[in-house]
Amino acid sequence: MSRIVGAFALLALIALPAAGTPFRGDQALFAVSARQLAAGAVLYRDVWDVTNPGIYVFYTLAGSLFGFTEDGIHLFEFLYWAAFVGTVCEFTRRSHGLDHWPLAPVFLVGALYYWPSCSDPVQLTKTEGLVAFPMFVAMAAASRERSRWVFVAGLAGGAVLLFKFLFGLCLAAGWAYLAFDRARREGLRSAVRFAACLALGVAGALAPAVAYFAAHDALADAARTLFVEPRAMLAEVDRAGFDRLAATLRWDVEVYSVAFALAALGGVKALRRRRDPFVVALALAIVASLGVIAVQRWSWWSYHALLMGVPATVLAAYVWPIVWQRVERHTTRGERIALLACAPLLFLPAIGHGANAYRRLLAADSRAAARDSAGRAYAEARAIALWLDGRPGTVFVCGDPLVYWFANRNPAVPTSGWSLELYHQARRAELARQLRAARPDAIFVQAAPHGYDAIIQKRYPELQVLLDAEYIASERTPLGTWYSLRPP
Repeated sequence: MSRIVGAFALLALIALPAAGTPFRGDQALFAVSARQLAAGAVLYRDVWDVTNPGIYVFYTLAGSLFGFTEDGIHLFEFLYWAAFVGTVCEFTRRSHGLDHWPLAPVFLVGALYYWPSCSDPVQLTKTEGLVAFPMFVAMAAASRERSRWVFVAGLAGGAVLLFKFLFGLCLAAGWAYLAFDRARREGLRSAVRFAACLALGVAGALAPAVAYFAAHDALADAARTLFVEPRAMLAEVDRAGFDRLAATLRWDVEVYSVAFALAALGGVKALRRRRDPFVVALALAIVASLGVIAVQRWSWWSYHALLMGVPATVLAAYVWPIVWQRVERHTTRGERIALLACAPLLFLPAIGHGANAYRRLLAADSRAAARDSAGRAYAEARAIALWLDGRPGTVFVCGDPLVYWFANRNPAVPTSGWSLELYHQARRAELARQLRAARPDAIFVQAAPHGYDAIIQKRYPELQVLLDAEYIASERTPLGTWYSLRPP
């Protein structure tokens, strides 16, 4: 028990910088939308975004339990991550016949996620990191022999799909191997039974989401958003440059290279010692995640590195006991002490990110001050939102959702004003129609650094006509322009 308490205490210390880590645009959008959903709005009807519902379930649950604040969301994420790390620890202990929880998962899965993500806030509490927990369960449970565990794997796989359908490629890679392994060992009937249990589990996870949309008469809206809108967007959106992909892969290598190396070394040793389908299945899922990143040619953002990196830390933590047993057999006590003393050198990039996050938190007078010091976007959004002080009425922001967050307002229309560069022609016309119907009391068009003013002039002529005809430019700054509705 003391070992378990110590593991969670260590994880809490590792996660401490999250207390001073701010939201960025995506997290603010998820939190503001989740606040609306908790108040009774319906996703894809009253709140529209092309993102899968999984992340909104996470933020809505987090806010409902601990409050729609950064502290509340981050506390829920910590508990989620504690459950994740605890599950990896227990699975590793049972698989290797250990007497106690290993601490390797606490550091590898905990520190290699929290420290880089707190140093670069755009990565914290994002889909690509959070999905690692159900992805791990989907592979670990499916590698067990009993059908009930395979059903649990299907439930976890359904949760993965709720985060993003494209992640199904990772599930398919791992599960296909496990089905092949069963067919080879026990015959085709066993593989068919395995697939059926997985399918039942996936259906069980997806059924509540389908029931939710059906009960709110939004099933057609959800289907159109998740299956039609992405294809329409891809047909018109500009592709990201390969320099962004290179930067993302460079970040992946910088932060997670040790995890990749340990996973490869330990995985080979594990498979030589005994048959372990889980190692192969998770390794294949990690390889498939590289393909998932590659096909998202319209984004390639740095947080996509989490999709490969976090599962790699899980695999590294799982095989670490095997690596250490081999080290113990071939080294003296003094050599092992020296090796452990030098080990931090392998984690210097992650430690450097962690030091930056700790410094930002400890040097500030408060958590709010620490968040303000984490880059310009947070402070700029706060400055933009100050214009709304004392001004009642509805608001729409063409730009960073952090403005809603600071102003404690909700968007005046269902369609988000974030990532306007991704919308196709029909969606752009729909946004203009919604704004004409709602006639918000104030509209903000952000300039630097997102350049939404230029995007609107170039790609949203109907919206530009609406602004010119029915609104007055009340305040212009280098950050953008506030427009007020003309008096009748």
